[in-house]
Amino acid sequence: MQRLMIQLRETHLGHGHWVYDWWCFDGQKMIQQGMVESNTEMAALYQEMASKNSDLRVFLFPPHHRFHIRKLVVTKHQRRHMDKVLPYLMEPYLAQPIESLAFFWVPDSPNQIWALTMDKSLLADWQAELHNIGSTRAVILPLQFVLTLQAQNGVAEVLGEHFDVSQSQLCWLPEELSETHTSATISQVYDLTCINEALAQEAQWKRWCIGETEEITEEAKITASRWQWAAGLVVVALTAQWLNSELATQEINAQALEVEQASNELFLSLVPDAGRVVNLSRQLDARLLQASQQQNQPAQWSAYELLGKLGDLQKVLNIESGLQQVSLRQQVYRFEWLAASRTELERVQTLLVQQNVSIELVQWARQGEQYLGVYRVQGVTR
Repeated sequence: MQRLMIQLRETHLGHGHWVYDWWCFDGQKMIQQGMVESNTEMAALYQEMASKNSDLRVFLFPPHHRFHIRKLVVTKHQRRHMDKVLPYLMEPYLAQPIESLAFFWVPDSPNQIWALTMDKSLLADWQAELHNIGSTRAVILPLQFVLTLQAQNGVAEVLGEHFDVSQSQLCWLPEELSETHTSATISQVYDLTCINEALAQEAQWKRWCIGETEEITEEAKITASRWQWAAGLVVVALTAQWLNSELATQEINAQALEVEQASNELFLSLVPDAGRVVNLSRQLDARLLQASQQQNQPAQWSAYELLGKLGDLQKVLNIESGLQQVSLRQQVYRFEWLAASRTELERVQTLLVQQNVSIELVQWARQGEQYLGVYRVQGVTR
């Protein structure tokens, strides 16, 4: 089987402006590689390759810094309903509303999962890119999936990019932070050969697939029509089974109602100030989160301390633009930062979070060739 790997890279223009790095492997041997700057060129290349090899499979790797990947400890009950509870389990770690994000998860152990999230609009753009290329056998994968094969924690390198691999998170390191790591401090290096070998393990990468297109052949359509009569018999059998299980379901529902009422009464006896139970699971999560936040409050900063950190940050980023203005209202600082790209705005937030600053990028806007970000920081005056 031939594999065409395509890595999307964002240009300095930001979201929606891609460069396409691509490599084509035949088995374990790389036979072609290159770079194009438009979806049209990439589609033409794919059509040329597909005309020579009908077994060509496409793997699309989106920009790795657009993913948030974290390992979570979950209960058996949560795991049974993971698609519903995952957004709320990830919410404390996210700056965006969960309604604007897409969530996926990959089992890691009986009580742990890898949680994966990205902006819904970005996922739609990547799916559109894949559709426009024209491949009928293609998947979208986060390149970080190869890091889960690594047992050792530390800094790993994937195609020249550095990632911090830990028990709780797979975190991409910006260029400024990557410069502090030499070859001696990097625990594992993944080149194209390593990634191609990982893609040969279909059971591994399929768990990380966040988008896929499959060809429906004419033979498959004909086969399906021949089995339509059997489907009718299956429907009859399932109907009979449903009738037999309906009575058992009603009994189980009655028992569940009793358990729910007893749980609500116990919750109100332990937390009488709650008043009433609306959604027991959400209320329990909220209480646990509140208790956790009270025990682990982030550091709060005076105006002088915050200005000092922002000044140091401008030196670290080595830029002429930067801090525009700072204001304080009701113990909350608000400052504006002018940057050359959206990525730089995100780096500002990342670097300050690493210094235990409770910061939130509340909005951003484009101003000519630059981007203006507005941040909010919790602080106290001294």
